[in-house]
Amino acid sequence: MIWFLDREEKGSSMTDENNYRSIISERIEVLRKKLLDTTRRNPLINNSFSPKTLSFLRIVDEKPQSIVNILFRGDEMQLSPLPKLDSEPADEEASEFQQAYSNYLLTDEQYSTDIDLIDFDNDQNAYEKQEIAERALKDKVREWLEYPPRVISDSQDSVSQHAKNNKIDPSLNLPVADLLAEDGHFDDDILQTLVMPKTFQAKMARIFLRQRTLIEEKGLPVLFLTIGYLDWKDTTGPSELHFKSPIILLPVSLIRKSTASGQKYSIKIRDEACINPVLIHKLSTEFGIIIENIDSALIQEDIESVLTKIKNISPQGVSWAVMRQAAFGIYPFQGMELYNDLDTSELDFSKFSNINHLMLGGGGDREEGFSDHFDENDTDNTEALKLVPKLVLDADSSQFLALMKVAAGKNVALEGPPGSGKSQTIVNAIANAISQGKRVLFVAQKTTALEVVFSRLHSLGLSTLILPLMGEKSSSSEFYTALSKRVEIKPKASSNSIFSNKQHQLNIQKEKLNSYIKLMSSPVEGTDLNVQQTIGLAVANQETINQLPDSLKKCPIFLSKYSPIFQISDISSIENIIEKQIESLQSIAISDGNIWYALDPISCKYNDIQILLNELSEINSQCEELVDSSDLRWLNDLHAGLKLNAKGVQDLAQSFELLRQANVPLGNLLEDVSAHSSWLLNLQSSIEDIANSGYSNVGFFENARKLTSKKSTLNAFQKELGNNAEANLSADNLEYKIDLLKKNQNQFEVICSTHLELSNLSLKITLTDFLSLIASNYSHNILPGKSVLSNISTYGLSIALEELKSGFLILKSIYGLLSPKTTVPARREVMEWSNTISASNVITGLFSSNRTTEDNLKVLFGSTKLPAKPQLLGQLSELEKIVSEWNTHPLGSLFENACFQDLDYIRQQIKKVEELKEVFASFKEDWPKDLKKLTSAPLFRLLTNYSAGKFASLKANFSWEDAENEVVTNAIELEAKVNKLHEFNQVTTQLDTLEIRTKEKFDQFINSLDLITDVGEFIDSSSILGPKILGTAYQSILTDSTIVNQSLILLNQLADDQSLNLGEWIQKFANDSSFIFIDDVIALNNIIERIDEKIQPLVQMNSSQESFTDFAQLITFIKNSVDNHHYSDSVLQKGVIYDDLKDQGLDQLLFALEPLSVDTKQTVRAVIVHDLVNKIKDKYGNDISTSSGATIKSAREQLQRLDKEIINAGSNIILSDLVSNADVPEGVGYGRISEYTDLSLITKQLNNKKRMAPRKLVKRSRNALLALSPCWMMVPSSVASYLPREEIFDLVIIDEASQMTPENSISALMRAKQALVVGDTNQLPPTTFFQGRTGPNDEENEDSEIVEESILEFANTQFHPKHRLIWHYRSRIESLIAFSNTYIYNNELIIFPSPCPNKPEMGVKLVRANGIYNKGINPTESAVMLEAIVNFMTNDPKRSLGVVLMNQHQMEQLDTMILREAEKNSVVAKYIEHWEFHNDGLEKFFVKNLENVQGDERDVIFIGTVYGKTALGKFSLALGPLSFLAGKRRLNVLFTRAKEQIITFTSIPMDLMNPRQDQVGATLLKRWLEYSARGILGEALGSTGRSISGPDSPFEEHVIEVVEALGYEAIPQVGVSNYYIDIGIKHPSYPFGYICGVECDGASYHSSKNARDRDRLREEVLGNLGWTLFRIWSTDWFKDQLGQKERMKVFLEELLAKTISEMGDIITVADQTHESNTLLNLDGTEIKADIVGKEIAKYIEENSVFLLRYLDGPRAGHSALYGLVRDELGSTSLSKDITPLRLNCPLGEAVIDASVGEQVSYFVNDNRITAEILNIEDRSF
Repeated sequence: MIWFLDREEKGSSMTDENNYRSIISERIEVLRKKLLDTTRRNPLINNSFSPKTLSFLRIVDEKPQSIVNILFRGDEMQLSPLPKLDSEPADEEASEFQQAYSNYLLTDEQYSTDIDLIDFDNDQNAYEKQEIAERALKDKVREWLEYPPRVISDSQDSVSQHAKNNKIDPSLNLPVADLLAEDGHFDDDILQTLVMPKTFQAKMARIFLRQRTLIEEKGLPVLFLTIGYLDWKDTTGPSELHFKSPIILLPVSLIRKSTASGQKYSIKIRDEACINPVLIHKLSTEFGIIIENIDSALIQEDIESVLTKIKNISPQGVSWAVMRQAAFGIYPFQGMELYNDLDTSELDFSKFSNINHLMLGGGGDREEGFSDHFDENDTDNTEALKLVPKLVLDADSSQFLALMKVAAGKNVALEGPPGSGKSQTIVNAIANAISQGKRVLFVAQKTTALEVVFSRLHSLGLSTLILPLMGEKSSSSEFYTALSKRVEIKPKASSNSIFSNKQHQLNIQKEKLNSYIKLMSSPVEGTDLNVQQTIGLAVANQETINQLPDSLKKCPIFLSKYSPIFQISDISSIENIIEKQIESLQSIAISDGNIWYALDPISCKYNDIQILLNELSEINSQCEELVDSSDLRWLNDLHAGLKLNAKGVQDLAQSFELLRQANVPLGNLLEDVSAHSSWLLNLQSSIEDIANSGYSNVGFFENARKLTSKKSTLNAFQKELGNNAEANLSADNLEYKIDLLKKNQNQFEVICSTHLELSNLSLKITLTDFLSLIASNYSHNILPGKSVLSNISTYGLSIALEELKSGFLILKSIYGLLSPKTTVPARREVMEWSNTISASNVITGLFSSNRTTEDNLKVLFGSTKLPAKPQLLGQLSELEKIVSEWNTHPLGSLFENACFQDLDYIRQQIKKVEELKEVFASFKEDWPKDLKKLTSAPLFRLLTNYSAGKFASLKANFSWEDAENEVVTNAIELEAKVNKLHEFNQVTTQLDTLEIRTKEKFDQFINSLDLITDVGEFIDSSSILGPKILGTAYQSILTDSTIVNQSLILLNQLADDQSLNLGEWIQKFANDSSFIFIDDVIALNNIIERIDEKIQPLVQMNSSQESFTDFAQLITFIKNSVDNHHYSDSVLQKGVIYDDLKDQGLDQLLFALEPLSVDTKQTVRAVIVHDLVNKIKDKYGNDISTSSGATIKSAREQLQRLDKEIINAGSNIILSDLVSNADVPEGVGYGRISEYTDLSLITKQLNNKKRMAPRKLVKRSRNALLALSPCWMMVPSSVASYLPREEIFDLVIIDEASQMTPENSISALMRAKQALVVGDTNQLPPTTFFQGRTGPNDEENEDSEIVEESILEFANTQFHPKHRLIWHYRSRIESLIAFSNTYIYNNELIIFPSPCPNKPEMGVKLVRANGIYNKGINPTESAVMLEAIVNFMTNDPKRSLGVVLMNQHQMEQLDTMILREAEKNSVVAKYIEHWEFHNDGLEKFFVKNLENVQGDERDVIFIGTVYGKTALGKFSLALGPLSFLAGKRRLNVLFTRAKEQIITFTSIPMDLMNPRQDQVGATLLKRWLEYSARGILGEALGSTGRSISGPDSPFEEHVIEVVEALGYEAIPQVGVSNYYIDIGIKHPSYPFGYICGVECDGASYHSSKNARDRDRLREEVLGNLGWTLFRIWSTDWFKDQLGQKERMKVFLEELLAKTISEMGDIITVADQTHESNTLLNLDGTEIKADIVGKEIAKYIEENSVFLLRYLDGPRAGHSALYGLVRDELGSTSLSKDITPLRLNCPLGEAVIDASVGEQVSYFVNDNRITAEILNIEDRSF
């Protein structure tokens, strides 16, 4: 049923609050109906009795009033059976008989039929008939056990007669009130029952167990003594149903004590008596019959009159009789309180924020200023510390995230898988909330959940801040003990400053570690790698990197081309690629000395090669022709001297042509060049700079020369503009500075005038003190808001303060009378009310004429009932007087409609004025005497005219004289800056003419100033170069610059090469005006041009034939190229190879490696890693060099220490602060005790011997109790009965919410403003399992159950997103949680691996019992488990144990068997007693049903599956609760209770267990049995989880190599789910697992965003599991690899020696199996462990000794050691431990020739009995 509705889904029609209110009311009413059962199923409506009703005992021969008197004076009353019959055979005391009898009580058909025929309600002989039926069953068991027949006495009495013989009245009707007993037994402390001792013990054990279960699971105190029964029926209705309903209920507690004669049971009153509330409700709502005017006091004082009153009601149409009967038993009626609590007719539930949020969506107010969305990244920031300033227990990041959400005001649904620290989180949530002044209500149905949290808070010293109103702690004695401890606590000095200091230190260490993490996880540009991975690669390849030649270290590689995001895996790919291509290149090598060797294979294509072949041929011909027509020496000199490329030769020709056109004689030119050679080099560059500067003004050069005279001004202007390249050329910055100077000047002038004003006031005060007064005024903020202190400026501080205080007292007096929710009424209103009351009279009624006045006064005084008229008039008279005084007070006019909150405002203002007054007081000594009084209004007015900001620029200790000096200095500086501004404005005008308007162009111009000056001077000179060449060029510099540059190139070359023959050749041709020598240059140019155009683009830049020393070499090179044209094919093949690698950025690497003889793969990897290392050195080198393992280790150790100290101190600080700051209301402490309230009442009750019930005290002292104990712990029913229906708590926490229904949760949710709902929807849901178990037949029906939706499931849909805890702490070995993590939690949990997975006492095991299942029990399996339990308690007493069965009958049977064993076995009794008290009983031994084990955890859990084959060999998949929808969730609870080991005992035949796909529970159970037998999860559960995937990084790979080189086995990534130890180290000498783990600083370390997780908690959890960790830091290995290897070597050697010395005797894996009870086979067979490895007999024969276990029949589950004998004579040779078994008996005949593991059958009285041969011993007789 969906009972909530999102606001967004309601549609547009549902727009007003009335609709919302209506929806909520409807939903509440639907839920409310589920709380109350008024059908005949409820024993409070129809309390029928039968032997199958094991929840009740009838009381006889006791007077009702006497019972009440004894109990309510605080005495215990012992429940007593009838005396034992003398005729009971002694052999029926044997455990064998007792167990057989218990089994047959449940399974015998005839007994069940006989019992069903007895009418226990109306037959006075019912108990006698029951005893006869039980006696017949016992005789039948004797026959089956082959016991001798029972001797029957002739004088055997009936039960009734036996009672009478012992002076006990067996009548079910109790004695009348005036009857007296001769022996006075009516007034003793015995409560007499009408059952025999054995039946009594069985019933009482059942009652005790069930009431304990209900208290633990539902929080229900369900035991009552009922007195009086109403026998009634509706005679008018069609069905005329008959009811027998209890009338008076006395709440009692049951006490069980072990004595030498057996268990003794007593009861004690625990609360006030009441009339059956369910009966009252049914009678009133369904029949209109009202029972009233009977209170608890009347019941205690006169119970007879109560019964008489009810008897006398006698309504019409109803058969009505009161029966004087009594009973004791289980009556769960808590629903009545919750039912009344959810009455929507009395209350508007829409006003409760939590209810609104759940039913309408939205809601969940968050704390102002905080985000409501957090993730792990937020758990270490400043906001986290604000939200959760104090922890009292450790909290991992998933827990801390939940705490942040709660602290931020969010409603939170918290999923807590088993062992994830739910209770830990709840404790922290409570502590954090109460530390911030919040009130917390902690609610759970399971008292175990409440006890666990309370125990943790108690261990932290915080339990005194808790009010525990649950379980035994809610009893009167426990309640007042806890209250007394709280009241006695005295405030202590707070250590918050120490706490803050440690928190500051902790933050420093966190920052250090986070900086290291940030460094290690920083990305390497262009890759998917981080710094740590790169360092790891460097460490792993360090040796190869050191051997790289410089050519490879400098070789450019472009990893981004190979892969946009380069990854580690790419390195191996590149290695393979380069290696393959190197091999290919070696097969097509080309010899040197020709064009083919020099060609760039990447540039050469097929067509290029063909063209090249033709070009080479033609060039070769041209070269030969040129040699033939010219002087080869000239050509060599020209080629060698100029070293021109193709373009240079072309420029040379053009330059010569320019010189020729200018008529420049070469001879003169050479002289000029010689004189200016060095200057020409700079001139060429300068001309290019000016030409390329972008200036477009033709007249630029001349205008620019004019500005060279103002160079100093220009430089100053450039400095003023600063470094901003985007700045405009303006003097704005200077103008801004001038403005600042003017403001500063004005400020000092103000100071001087202020000084003058103060002097006029005769106030001698320093400037520094004056500024302090200004700051104090504004920091106290006394003027804003309501002008409460406006009269300060008129009258001064003292008068204003007096008025504030007097006004505060008046207003406080007003609200001493009025409700805080009202405003101050007008005096006129008060007078009108007084007149109305005075005019009223007793006849007409006080307010009969004016209901408005009555309502107003109730609101005014905050009361639902007004006092008597005189008292009321007195109150109004006092109120009128105080209101009048308020109206005439100055504050009265300022506060119109004054309210209660104004008190706080006025109180704050008083504090501010007092603080300001203290500030003034510190300066008064220097003032004149007449102004020492702090009423200086003029000074205050002066202060209000200034703010601290006006004097912000002043230095410390600045004086009035300093201010006057500053006025003069500033004036001089201001004048200078104004003059400079004028100069700058002139310069910017000239720059604008040159179109220089940006900072960038301006900077270029400044840099060219010297150049412009020099060039101008050269142009003005008389040299040839100046006027004839350059002068002309500069007139049109933009168009002729290319020609000028060409000329300058020539001139520079001529100047440089004058020592060569080239100068000689030019001089030789100087007189040749036709320049004929140019023809040779042109010819040579054509050749080289063809080479440049057609060949050079194809030549590699680093070719050895890049240039030639003379023309002759060029000719030879061309000829060789023509002759070796066949190499062209090789070039094309190389081109394909290089072309492919160029696209991947690897061509240069290939080129560099091609000529080398090295290991290609290692070298390639080293080159790549070296390149990556260079990248991180460039960017992070300094950080890496300063990081070390010692530094990080120190930071981690300090963080660990500080974090622990801070958490440990948290609880003490919280306690100290809350006790010191507790504002506990005194309440009323005078007059009658009934009028006492709050602390006065508490103190009074603590001093009384007889104290009122806790429920009453809570109601009258609620506010004081909340102030004393801000956290209350309750079960739902207590919430409804103790608390008013208001949001009195800030936060409600509901634990185990997956088992709580919404109807049981509403009462708690509505009493708080915010909710934290905690549980696990993968564990037990709410079910009807505990309902209907106390009716006429309270046998469980395993095949019928209703699974209801829980409050957690609803919260998950509304408090979204839900939050899940993910760290698993409980299991000390991963195999215990791996199953549920896989099949239930989708592998989402973080599981920490165990270092010793092979230890025999850890993990999961399976023991086959092969018992027979019959009617809910499996006696054989119970016997096998009992034997295992006894062995465990004997051999392993230091570990806690819990036993869980899959149904109720088996659980009760085994629990009874263990109790019997404890009575005779002191070891078992001692074990149970020890764990009952150890750790406050939180780990006590238990035997529980699957339904009520949630929330428990023990070291070891035994599981009994119960189900198995029937006696006929059939097996059914009707697995009780496991067959239901929630079967999977039940099993998840079952499989997650153990910390160290789970042993499953089963009789289920795996070959017959074939569930359908939809039978989820059965399927999961089968998987579990398979897993327990083989240790295999699904297909396989690897011993190391992720180890198959290999190391996590190259660094870890290298460390593994180092470890293995030392002789150890290194396993990478040890773990199973979401957390993995980087490396686990094993050694052959240690067979149990790992000797240690190695943790690196890789991904698993720096992936955590939370410092506590990363640097403390993970390490501590692993340490608690037994791990020894060796931590290594990659930066240390990067800097000193050899030293770190030696450190690891020494550590491992010492650890191995220590581990082996502590190991003791080595137990092999085979030996471990021997220690198990049974070898683990799934085919239904078993082999006893203690005979493995021995030579055993194959089958049974005469004289064999064998061990046999009975699988069914009366001895089912028992084992016996038999010796097979032919006759009685053969038994004489048997030892005492062997029972003789005759060959000719049925069993003897059945076992002949049987072997171990075989099942045999035989018949006794037509009943088939099956047994199994467990062992055939290697001995005979």
